[in-house]
Amino acid sequence: MNPARPRIPVMVLTGFLGAGKTTLLNALIGRPELADTAVVINELGAIALDHLLVRKVDDRVMVLGGGCVCCTVLGDLVETLTDLDRRRDAGELPPFARVMVETTGLADPGPVLATLTGDERLFARYELDGVVTVVDATHGAGQLDEHFEALQQAVAADHFVVTKSELAGEAGTAALVEKLRAINPAATVDVASHGAVDPARLRGRLAADLPTAQVRGLIAASPGERGRWVVDAAPSHARVRSLAIARPRTMRWTAFAMWLSLLTQFHGDKLLRCKALLKVAGEPGPVIVHAVQHVVYPTVILDAWPDEDHTCRAVLIFRDADDAFLKQVQEGFDACLSPSGPVA
Repeated sequence: MNPARPRIPVMVLTGFLGAGKTTLLNALIGRPELADTAVVINELGAIALDHLLVRKVDDRVMVLGGGCVCCTVLGDLVETLTDLDRRRDAGELPPFARVMVETTGLADPGPVLATLTGDERLFARYELDGVVTVVDATHGAGQLDEHFEALQQAVAADHFVVTKSELAGEAGTAALVEKLRAINPAATVDVASHGAVDPARLRGRLAADLPTAQVRGLIAASPGERGRWVVDAAPSHARVRSLAIARPRTMRWTAFAMWLSLLTQFHGDKLLRCKALLKVAGEPGPVIVHAVQHVVYPTVILDAWPDEDHTCRAVLIFRDADDAFLKQVQEGFDACLSPSGPVA
């Protein structure tokens, strides 16, 4: 491997059975701006890409029209991505600039995220670019209530793509979008047009060069009043509670890192998602923190704040958490803040 080469961004594409991942995937890799993409899928036979096939490298790797590399998981994700990187360096495959990993419809994205961020071999060559969760507007609301896998996929999302809106109608689609925002208030939402969406909307969710608009949207549901903490008053799913915190203070980084480590270690089964944008002393811009269950992603430090609001903000999503537990989490977060300034 060439250590001087920049790390390759990896986007995880997930969604429940029948959500429309195949349609979205076909639309994405058909775009010229995504021609230099490697697509990793679990079972090639389930993906209708034959019309794009140019040449077959071996039984599991093919090069598609426009230059995309498509392969199936060999053994495990570490082996597959390591092999793709080796072939890229050897010139056996086109020099792809990004990777899309498509999970199965019943997959929990958590282990995939843990692999991408926790394996030293992958971390040296790849960086997590975000999780895109596809949700069917006609059946998604019921699937979120009936299937915990669908709920896990929703909670892990950095961005939702709602499909089949033309079948669900305007009112049904709007109701689903509202439900998704209640379950995962830190994620952004796009409604696809006949299965397609602008690729620029999906990329760079965790990258260091985030545009200003995306930085402002990282914590989409921050409380309107600075200094408040808000627990969802009417959760859309009986087992899921979200906690949004905003504090006009500076975060003590060592204390916060230790607190989050203990939270994920002892309450990772409850912590479905944590997303935070923090003001840390000595850093020019916000520190972005992401965690899913027991896994804390590598932090990202931006070069500058997008505006004058330097409030520490966080959205935490829990499973089976009562009010007393959520209050303890809020108090733990506050204990990590610098002592100067008000806490309302």
